[in-house]
Amino acid sequence: MMQSCHPATRTGNLPSLVVAGAEKSATTMIAAVLGEHPAVEMAPGEVFDLRDQYYEAGSLDALRRRFTGSTDLRRGFRCADYMGWAEVPARLARDLSTPDVMFTLREPVRRAIGAWYRYVRLGLLPVEQPNAAFTRILRGDVEGYAFPYAREKILEWGLYGRHLQHRFDSFPPTKVHVIFDFELRKDAEHSITTLYRELDLDPAFHPTMHHRRHNAGVYSLTRLRWLRLRHRWTWRLEDDGIWTSARPTRPLPALGNAAVVATDRLILSHMTRSEPEPLDPETMRQLHAYYRSDILLLEDLCQVDLRQWLDCW
Repeated sequence: MMQSCHPATRTGNLPSLVVAGAEKSATTMIAAVLGEHPAVEMAPGEVFDLRDQYYEAGSLDALRRRFTGSTDLRRGFRCADYMGWAEVPARLARDLSTPDVMFTLREPVRRAIGAWYRYVRLGLLPVEQPNAAFTRILRGDVEGYAFPYAREKILEWGLYGRHLQHRFDSFPPTKVHVIFDFELRKDAEHSITTLYRELDLDPAFHPTMHHRRHNAGVYSLTRLRWLRLRHRWTWRLEDDGIWTSARPTRPLPALGNAAVVATDRLILSHMTRSEPEPLDPETMRQLHAYYRSDILLLEDLCQVDLRQWLDCW
């Protein structure tokens, strides 16, 4: 982790804690253990307000309305892809008076694979064999994809060193907190206690949310095809071209959505694979080569030994 110890930052009743990435790297769990702390209120769900598609004059007022607790609490929110959007860091610094920003980083090849499965599940990418998909993505052949950010969000957003160096280089080191997935796996309680201390939160508090599974991936193409049936009821295209999701409230759509979820949870989840399908050695070699120089940059930025990422394949 990048070490820090400083007084809690107050910005009126605006948030001073942001879990900003990386996507598919335990951001939900980190947000949960922050929200569990008695001195913190975390906004529910993900907060996209600072991205271009959502940012407007009233964004800060809308952000304030996401919180209901006392203003004596430190407020925070999560958006797992803020690391990847070039416009976000300056807005965080300017609008929120340089809040504490947290990044949880997972080995980038595994993160890329997890992201691909997630976007297939959301219906943003077609269901196809993973190796064929990554072969296309690596060579930039994504013209047939309806999802315009496929290559960026799957591959480029795993270039952690580049993003931290160029997009968050204006943040003081004491405001940037990096947690590596192998630290969480080795000793989650120690990592969380250290984070509390860095954020000037009482480190004696013992959370429980890190024992739960958060946003577990789905790696079976059969399950993915089935879960995509929900999209007709849970996704809505707004007038501005942005897709939003919400649970259906009308009886028939709500029943259909519940039936898909229940069938998956009670039957399909017990019958299908729980790990990603292995990619071909050549595809894995290309992915590893894609990230190698950036991992070396990240080692230098964070002063941490990342040989296990370099040697894991």
